[in-house]
Amino acid sequence: MGIYNFLKDSLFTPEDLKEYYEDEAEMRKDLDTLVEKGMVRKVAGNLYGTVNPLSGDIYADKYELAAALYPGSCCAYHTALEYYSFSVHDFDDVQLACAEPLQPQVLRGLQFVGYVTDMQEGVNEKFRNSKIRVTDYERTIIDCTDRMDLCGGPDEVRTAYEVVITLDEELLLRYLDIYNKGILYKKCGYMLSRFYRDTMSSAFSETCKQKMSAKEERLDEAYCGPCAYDEEWRLYVPAAWKEG
Repeated sequence: MGIYNFLKDSLFTPEDLKEYYEDEAEMRKDLDTLVEKGMVRKVAGNLYGTVNPLSGDIYADKYELAAALYPGSCCAYHTALEYYSFSVHDFDDVQLACAEPLQPQVLRGLQFVGYVTDMQEGVNEKFRNSKIRVTDYERTIIDCTDRMDLCGGPDEVRTAYEVVITLDEELLLRYLDIYNKGILYKKCGYMLSRFYRDTMSSAFSETCKQKMSAKEERLDEAYCGPCAYDEEWRLYVPAAWKEG
């Protein structure tokens, strides 16, 4: 085969190549030749990646690798923040939301870790050089507010609220309703009222206040710094936030 049309994809398996070949033996021979020439590299199992001749590494990024390695899962938490450029720092962990436990693995210096959740809504499927699955803006914001320990702590999550361009309040409420956690209504209501660049509606704020838990709670249980109390939301938050 003179022209390897499948090299337009950053990731592929031998099964994907069958549409290009009538003879499987010829396909295997060409694939071995491409590996020997350094044009293709075996990534894991039956997964192969097309090599960028300028960098000498495969084209696929961690988001594409996650989708190929773990079908049915999606990038979430801090990994979703990174994908949308909502984060300050990049992690070596690739965090995946999944319906069933995943086998963690280290690949190309990245630790792929799955977190089981019943939440199945709010997933975007995109395509660059190969498929990517990532939580949408609204679910990402809510997931990270729920699990700040997975997202670099309160300040990292605050950055996401400050830089996100738009949020759909109906979607936020839909996802909050699925989670059905009083503390999460409280935390999201506080964060949106304090740091979201667009002012949330009074109706959204009132819904959060009606459904939030009544007791005094902490924004992030893992946070060990000085705290201040926000009476409106009955929430202990980093002290510096009340001063700024």
